[in-house]
Amino acid sequence: MPFRRRRRAYKLARAVHLELPPTGYRLAARSPRRRRQGRATRVMTREPRMANLPHMSKPHYISFPESGRTWLRAILAGLDVDLEYTHLDAIENKGHWGKHLAHLKPHNFAERQTIFLHRDPRDTAVSYFYQITKRTKLNISKTLRYTITSKIPPRTLDGFVRSSRWGVEKIATFNLMNAASLNGLGLSYEGLHNDAMQSVTDLLSFLNVQRSSSAISHAVESAAFAKMRRMEETNNIPDDLRGVLGAKDISDTNTYKVRKGQVGGFVEELEPDTIAYCEQVLKRLNYQERIAEYLSSQILAPAQVTRE
Repeated sequence: MPFRRRRRAYKLARAVHLELPPTGYRLAARSPRRRRQGRATRVMTREPRMANLPHMSKPHYISFPESGRTWLRAILAGLDVDLEYTHLDAIENKGHWGKHLAHLKPHNFAERQTIFLHRDPRDTAVSYFYQITKRTKLNISKTLRYTITSKIPPRTLDGFVRSSRWGVEKIATFNLMNAASLNGLGLSYEGLHNDAMQSVTDLLSFLNVQRSSSAISHAVESAAFAKMRRMEETNNIPDDLRGVLGAKDISDTNTYKVRKGQVGGFVEELEPDTIAYCEQVLKRLNYQERIAEYLSSQILAPAQVTRE
């Protein structure tokens, strides 16, 4: 089989979880000079790495970064509920880093069960600033690339919140876009704060997963803010949350994943003119009314909770 065809077949196998070529499978093409000299083709001598692709049977969990996913993830881990977590095109990787809000695309929710978590864009933007500037490190190559392409995030909180690549308008656009096309369950960070027990019960009902009320209560209590903060301070992190939790600098609370856990905390951190800017953006987008309208159409099945 020609080299290019073999390479395409190999990539396809990785993409769909087919059986991969064995170790030592010849992937490198021989140059004309090597063919003339009769030299052996270089071969792959190590086991090819599998892509960490999701199982299509898992429910989809979508949110913008810093919308409360880690908290809910910790609760669901305590209930042995496994989801596929994604930030879609708001993820912090090479292809989507600093993506302009005009280039965001809605997700197709028709494939499988989907849970969408949203949070006040102003609080999200503040938390996101610390995630990007305190917890995300760029090497020299990425710093140069993002500087050339104008994707380096602003170094001030207020500048970050006003940025069309990082700030409140991008977050609001992401939430509205995905809430409008959602065919699943919508949850809010504020709702989790107000009544975590009910929010988790609604989520389990949507997934048709049965757990006792005492099990839900225990999972919520185990993932309380103070306990998760203590995990980071002592580095006593469960295996299923290792790599998610963990302070970058114990002496700097802004480097913690579990930072404040407040609703409306943006008023303590933003300048008055930036708060006014955020209000203007949300009013222009008619954000509160639209997000409520989009998510009010989602219907839940009867709660699947056994009482004790």
